[in-house]
Amino acid sequence: MQDAGVKILHKAGIAFGFFGSTVEDLVGELHSPNYPEAYPNSADITWLVWAPAGKTLQLTIDDLDIEACCDRLTIYDGFSVHDKVLAILTGVTNDLPSANILTSANGLFIHLTSDCSETGRGFKATVTVAGNGLATTTAATSEATTSSSYTACNGGEHIYSWSGTIYSPNYPFSYDSNMNCVWFIQLPSDNYVVNLTAEYFHLEEGYDFLYIFNGSSIYSPILASWTGYQAGRSILSSSSSMTLQFTSDHIVHKNGFVLNFAYQEQPLDICGGTRYLHVQPGNYTFVSSPGYSSSGYRNGMQCSWQISANTRVKLTNIHIHLAYDNDRVYFYDGYSSGFPLLGSYSGNSHPADITSTGNYLFVKLITDTSGTSQGFTFYASGQENSTSLTAYSSYGHFSSPNYPGNYFDNAYFTWQIMAFYNHFYIQTEIIDLDLEACCDHLSFYDGSSNSYPQIHPSFVNNTYYSKSRYMFVEFRSDSSVTRRGFQIRYIQSDRHQPQTTVPYLSATTGSYVCGSTVGVTADWSNGYISSPNYPNNYHNNAHCTWIISAYYSFYNVKVIVKDSDLESCCDFLTFYDGSSSSYPEIHWQGVNSYIYSSGRYMYVKFTSDSSVTRRGFQLRYMQTSFVVSSTYASPHTFKITMLETVSEVTTVSEGVEVAEGTAEVEVSSPAVAGNS
Repeated sequence: MQDAGVKILHKAGIAFGFFGSTVEDLVGELHSPNYPEAYPNSADITWLVWAPAGKTLQLTIDDLDIEACCDRLTIYDGFSVHDKVLAILTGVTNDLPSANILTSANGLFIHLTSDCSETGRGFKATVTVAGNGLATTTAATSEATTSSSYTACNGGEHIYSWSGTIYSPNYPFSYDSNMNCVWFIQLPSDNYVVNLTAEYFHLEEGYDFLYIFNGSSIYSPILASWTGYQAGRSILSSSSSMTLQFTSDHIVHKNGFVLNFAYQEQPLDICGGTRYLHVQPGNYTFVSSPGYSSSGYRNGMQCSWQISANTRVKLTNIHIHLAYDNDRVYFYDGYSSGFPLLGSYSGNSHPADITSTGNYLFVKLITDTSGTSQGFTFYASGQENSTSLTAYSSYGHFSSPNYPGNYFDNAYFTWQIMAFYNHFYIQTEIIDLDLEACCDHLSFYDGSSNSYPQIHPSFVNNTYYSKSRYMFVEFRSDSSVTRRGFQIRYIQSDRHQPQTTVPYLSATTGSYVCGSTVGVTADWSNGYISSPNYPNNYHNNAHCTWIISAYYSFYNVKVIVKDSDLESCCDFLTFYDGSSSSYPEIHWQGVNSYIYSSGRYMYVKFTSDSSVTRRGFQLRYMQTSFVVSSTYASPHTFKITMLETVSEVTTVSEGVEVAEGTAEVEVSSPAVAGNS
């Protein structure tokens, strides 16, 4: 037998067989790529082993070390993934209930998959010819049952019935971790379709899923993916078969589901419930109302189409011919009529293209009992993922697909932002961010494409400046966990800010240096500064400095401490009333402290020692019309005079307010141990 682990990269398929006069004595070894070193990330590798007809195979797992949460070794009783699953292995050898796996036929199919993060040692297995005859099996009957209950989760439960009920494992108790269960539903006649209804449905939102496929395998077009609460939902196949796949992660478990399926007639000229389409960019699917090419639609119809894509959904070349006022077609920005309405039309019209903001678009046709017409047609496709934006002097916004709902797997979106004036620059700020930390990425580039240098944030890990008229933003997600995504605002600016660099370890000092002192300009909008790696822990031996200057020379700098978590004994955040640390120190009182400079500049310094680290800090800054005159001796009483009349109350320090008009107030600001 050939060595199945040699020269296999991330994706491969290997096939070999046992033949000869004494096949019972043949033994072969399989192992993962690089074994006993770590197998690769993003692996998709298969092995097919077969013996002569009449023989069976035994697989013995000699060693197993696979990432428990996310990587799988799946063993099939046959020649492909469509055959029965014998075992799904993960974790380490000691976790296996049995190290020996026996086939019922002469084929053995093995599938290794891994995600994009951690890997282990992999596996080593031995294959032998195990018998002189096929294992005993029960012959299939040609008579289908009328109703059955199915609870097994061996990865391949085949159901041949007119109707039945499917339960998640352990129902009504919680299902287990790391489940991968598949049910194949096949009606006894091809003249009917499958109607699936969720009697009860509760999975961990966004992490555990029931995937519903429109056909006889998990490679059929996907109809829907359900997560969270879905009780009462129903879905219809377009053929006599439907496949369900249930997956769970390794943490939170809910009670699962109770699903009822039954046969249903679907005459071609009647809607027959919701129809499901999955489209791709560049491929156009023709959609029409029932009877469009013949006598037109009927009275009293309610038809709907759920269209999904791995991108946004786009409808083009829309032609509508409906009875005026009485009959109407609706387009919704999601997977049902409960989502925002994109448009509704009646009569004769030719609307502009319609594009969803997420990866679903729902179409609903309602006709009354009087008068009909030809109907409607359109072409559905996936929207190309590149968007061009123009930045003006007021903020614009864009977000991840489906925001604030979860973005979808295998997403790839780009935004090219151009300043309206050719001598201006681009400023972007991340307002909200929630991505899978290991595997989904948001990147910024200093130019019109991703071939330009990548931009690192100037402060807070959320504000980026270009050095030219263009900025390019790129978002990628992998095939596993999704989250809320992001929202970004952008604006053109007549200046670009000095860029910080990722902290690096100085070979001469042993300190993490944030780059040269960062200069930032405070205007009337909020700017932010944060410790390196915030909100994750900062580094040991950090030394970072910032100079904040008011945009106008006769204004001052105001800083608000939004978050602070430092090692109290040894790590320090210090503010100085000027452009360097040679100016007097300004003391502060912890989170929500308001800190003012007496002139145009404020200098900020952060240092950490060589031991404990914490979350760090986040500061918000802007320019202000307040003037601070003070002495810096404890207890640090500042006299604050407002130069301009303001139209609303402005909070100066906790419990102290400056009302409309010119005023003077006294603010006592004693130093706080560990925060100065």
